[in-house]
Amino acid sequence: RRSPPPPLEHPGASGILFSTMGMALARAAGPVSSIAGPSASAWALPPSLGNAVHSPPGAAGADSLSFAEGWSKRMPAREAASHSASASAAAAVALCLGSAALVPRMRRRQVRSGAAGAAKRWSVAGLDGAARPAFSSVSRAATTVQGMTQLLSRDCPELMEVATVQECNSGDGLGLFARRAFEEGEEVMLWLSEAGKSNEVMVPNEKLSDKLGSSYYGALAFQVLKAERIDEPSIWQRWKESGVDAPPEHPLKLLFSDPGLAQRLWNSTTCGGRMGAAAAALRDDVKILGGSVDLEEWADALALVMSRSLVEDSDGRPILVLGLDLVNDSDDPTCTVEAVYEAVGGGIFGANGEGQLVFRGASLKAARKIEDGEELSIQYFEYPQVGKYLEIYGFVPRRLRGRGMGPASCELVFAGTDDEDGYVYEKTNVLNDWNIPVEPISFHFEGGKPMSRVKEGMDWDNKSQIDRMITLLRMRNIGGSDSFLMDSVLLDFLWENCNYRVSKENEIEACKQVNEEIARWLDRFEKAREEEAEDGPEVPRIAKWMGDCRENEYDLLYRLQGLMSQEINDVMFSDKVTYWADRQMDKMFPGARELASIDKFLNTTEAGVF
Repeated sequence: RRSPPPPLEHPGASGILFSTMGMALARAAGPVSSIAGPSASAWALPPSLGNAVHSPPGAAGADSLSFAEGWSKRMPAREAASHSASASAAAAVALCLGSAALVPRMRRRQVRSGAAGAAKRWSVAGLDGAARPAFSSVSRAATTVQGMTQLLSRDCPELMEVATVQECNSGDGLGLFARRAFEEGEEVMLWLSEAGKSNEVMVPNEKLSDKLGSSYYGALAFQVLKAERIDEPSIWQRWKESGVDAPPEHPLKLLFSDPGLAQRLWNSTTCGGRMGAAAAALRDDVKILGGSVDLEEWADALALVMSRSLVEDSDGRPILVLGLDLVNDSDDPTCTVEAVYEAVGGGIFGANGEGQLVFRGASLKAARKIEDGEELSIQYFEYPQVGKYLEIYGFVPRRLRGRGMGPASCELVFAGTDDEDGYVYEKTNVLNDWNIPVEPISFHFEGGKPMSRVKEGMDWDNKSQIDRMITLLRMRNIGGSDSFLMDSVLLDFLWENCNYRVSKENEIEACKQVNEEIARWLDRFEKAREEEAEDGPEVPRIAKWMGDCRENEYDLLYRLQGLMSQEINDVMFSDKVTYWADRQMDKMFPGARELASIDKFLNTTEAGVF
């Protein structure tokens, strides 16, 4: 059974569990000023995280060094001015989140409604006009070619044997370039994580991720900050001190530099709910960490690890890999990257299915023939969704900037269960048995591809995104007159039944929930249009790009809404649609329904026709 994905990647179901977001960060104990910069004695890890959480592979320090000990070893100096600055930043975040932004309810907290939103502010240095270059890569020019080359030559020499560090072709930062030619399928670089050693692969600590609202990204952020602060030199300390940073347009950084712009971006994409949820988790994390980090520093660390994580393991955990973060995004990638596993136990290579696959690192392979001197690149996402690029990596790819540039893409998020459902336990077990995530699932839709009507069938892997979404919502809505399907005799066939129309009421409700969710987003986008109409000439480019993203997503959502409305009409008025009862009738009495239809036709036909 597959482990559930991280909550930041799959937050609460957007269409069903949405709540109005208010002063989300102000709900923690104490006023805003209580999260000002910590005192020198506040750097020890609080008891809530425990003192027995040891460094995982890739974290700084020896195996026996606990996070609490490592965190308190090196206390950064704090000026009194930083206290008031931190308080001001916290107030800015609370103000930004005070608007009626739609945010999914996260697994471990309840989002509350609150005060009015922040006013627009477009005057932040570097975000208006052409003060900064357009970002289109993860590797920022936060450090020099020479400095990064020296760092990798010392800490990752194998990479420097096959690649060089240069300014990327787009001119937006650093990149990796091949030292020699590679054939398609050839491994360019292999990074291995050796248990108990600090190396170039950093894996999020499970115990930390379970306690932090920002989950796996929070664990990575904590580990990077710890590596920076402990006395013992480490790869990740040198990496952080080299000047690497997330793009200034990353939503978590904009919370402090321009909260009005951050809110504007959330309202321009269907990924906006998840961006708000990530922001809402900031203060909870700072509280859990006991004041050992201020709010802005924590947001910066999260933005950094999010924008630098280019590979996930099979459980959806983001992995930091030294040097891999220099590989840029492209729609014509030269490489692919994947997690590497080793079979442990059960004989050689885990024969007979008795071995356990253990994560060992990451592999960069040639997706096609690579010429000597060609830049190494990958495609960050399968779907070209502008909002997703901004949410995770803090930039908009050049190919996706502008109205109609590239295929439009959007997402809707739904869960297959409801905590208030009396059958939630049974439905959860069914999803687990079929390896379907229990956590809410993101369904992606592309404008450049045909949008087909709802189809029935069992093969989940080959279903379209629409068919997967409706299948999951059929499961969610089983109840009422369909409750007999939850009987123990039929429960083993529940998922099979959900792959087909269950009943007229069930199918209509599933389609209505999709349309209700779409209506929420369309309403949100229309309000953003009204705000955009008030803009002056000095508007940040990122706001313009996300405005184009909003319009592209609006058109795509409108098409999807029409498709769902047509499905509802067919179910309501067509006598050709079959349901569970019809299928059972066909099994027991083959041809009976056809005879009944003919008899009905004859009885309703005027005399003399035949």
